[in-house]
Amino acid sequence: MPCGRCPAKVIAAEVWKVAPPIDGHGGTGLGGVAFNMLTKPKDQGLNGLLNLIAVEGQDIREHAKLKNATIHRSILPASKGGGRMLNESDAGKPHIVISTKIARDSPNADGSPRKVGQTMRLGSQDFTIVGLYNTGSLLVDSTIVMDIGMARTLFGLGSNAVSTYNLEPADSAQSDALAERISRAVPGVRVQRISQFNLTVGAIMGRLDLFLLLAVALAVLVGGVGIANTMLMSTSERYVEFGVMRTNGWTRRNVLCLVTAESALLGLLSGLIGAGLATAGVLTINRFLDGFALELRPGLIAVSLAAALVTATLSGLYPAWKASRMTPMDAIRHSLT
Repeated sequence: MPCGRCPAKVIAAEVWKVAPPIDGHGGTGLGGVAFNMLTKPKDQGLNGLLNLIAVEGQDIREHAKLKNATIHRSILPASKGGGRMLNESDAGKPHIVISTKIARDSPNADGSPRKVGQTMRLGSQDFTIVGLYNTGSLLVDSTIVMDIGMARTLFGLGSNAVSTYNLEPADSAQSDALAERISRAVPGVRVQRISQFNLTVGAIMGRLDLFLLLAVALAVLVGGVGIANTMLMSTSERYVEFGVMRTNGWTRRNVLCLVTAESALLGLLSGLIGAGLATAGVLTINRFLDGFALELRPGLIAVSLAAALVTATLSGLYPAWKASRMTPMDAIRHSLT
């Protein structure tokens, strides 16, 4: 696809590395995997993306020009102790910007979250925190930002070492053409558009959604079996009651509707209790979270209640059918045994 010159408006160099030990504690999180999400995103599992603390060394001057700089736009306001983003005066200085998540997960010696103006030891070097950010993304909020020169020094890299270049074309419509042109011009260099990265992350989240869906399906199955068992035990203990009803003129349809309605009511009450516990749990957990929050939408609660009602109704059909097939003579024989 021809693109003419399609020049890049901004070319911002970056160095990405797994954070060294923070205050003597490991900085690789639970996964202990190299931070290759930008260069080899398909090789990264959910742990590889979320359970790391990474260092991003930025070409400060060029990064300030990027329109898609998520962290730049997410610095907390001064009223909340957010400080500031790195600027050109921070070049060559041990200054860092961290997320509120890192500030909480790597606290001070007394257990309090890190604040602007305090220091954090990365490896063998002390850094001063000049800013706090909060994007709300577990992925982005696991990043410590510093000057690219300081990152090279911290990790013992050469003066020209670069992990990635963040490019923004002068014309955003030419992004694909620019990526193709770079791939042809520099063989062996991996070029990835932000849309591709988003698709990769979306695929990982899709696998997580599938896992959660299977877990929910299993829970629904277990719940349905439990309701069916409860209703079977209930109907077996009410043979005489159903026999009296049939003697007094109740039809099989009447008994079927009664037991089915009881099963549906049981499911609805269970759903309401579950929704109440879930709401209380989300509100409680959110009080202890910083950097992201759990959300329980009214639509999700409505769907959950509907699912509980339908599951209970379907689970109660067999016990209801069995109870409706009972005759007065069956009730008499059952009472004599």
